[in-house]
Amino acid sequence: MKALRVGVIGFGGRGGHVGQTAELATGGLMRVVAAVDPSDERFKKGCETFRCHPVRYATGREMLATERVDVVIIGSPNAAHLENLQELEGAAVPIFLEKPLEANWEKICDVVRFCRSYQGPAPMRSIAWTG
Repeated sequence: MKALRVGVIGFGGRGGHVGQTAELATGGLMRVVAAVDPSDERFKKGCETFRCHPVRYATGREMLATERVDVVIIGSPNAAHLENLQELEGAAVPIFLEKPLEANWEKICDVVRFCRSYQGPAPMRSIAWTG
């Protein structure tokens, strides 16, 4: 079976942990091959901590334009989630967005709207809001 190619946004922190957990939990059937992290220090530390060396990109948009990935994990700081999602607009790759969704209520609503209009599998597609 061919391994799923994973792109991680926020690689030097929580995103890298989620990517590493996916690799371990699947026995290598998921592989982190691409990463976005604006900090040189966090990216290098992530490579050491998670014992992998993905190709580094400046943005999610650049990553998807250059690298074939099967899924994107967003594990950046909460206040960057909406911006990171918007960089993926127009793609249809499945997205795993770690929680919390964003830093304030208005941006959380924007995340939900984005996910409802996203063409690929997105984390909020099946959530029904009643409030």
